[in-house]
Amino acid sequence: MPGDRIVVDPVVVTTHAVTIDAELRHLVLHSTEHLPPGWAERFRAWIDWSWAFVLHDRGDGHTRLVVRSRLRLGPPWVAAVYVLGIVPADLVMSGQMLRGVRRRALELAASEPIPHSKDDVTRSGWAS
Repeated sequence: MPGDRIVVDPVVVTTHAVTIDAELRHLVLHSTEHLPPGWAERFRAWIDWSWAFVLHDRGDGHTRLVVRSRLRLGPPWVAAVYVLGIVPADLVMSGQMLRGVRRRALELAASEPIPHSKDDVTRSGWAS
């Protein structure tokens, strides 16, 4: 995916997706500063994190929004803190975000409210 080359040898890679109708585009974000204040100086902690938001044409008249996060960080105890704390939170927040994006895209297309559905979101490796 676009942005995969930014973080080399990531410790964590997450991918989330939802089907929406939209034009094909992508956005890549990168950060080396997503650490709690003072950790870089006090603990010599470092982070290299990228996020890619990509719209793929499914070929059936629908578009799939795929969100991938790639993360590398250190020292090892900082990686453990992020993997145990941030990754589970990312799973929950990304699912909610993608359901919201899908609902809003459908509302915009239909010009009327669409009910929420937990089945709107799939995660690569978990469901197809």
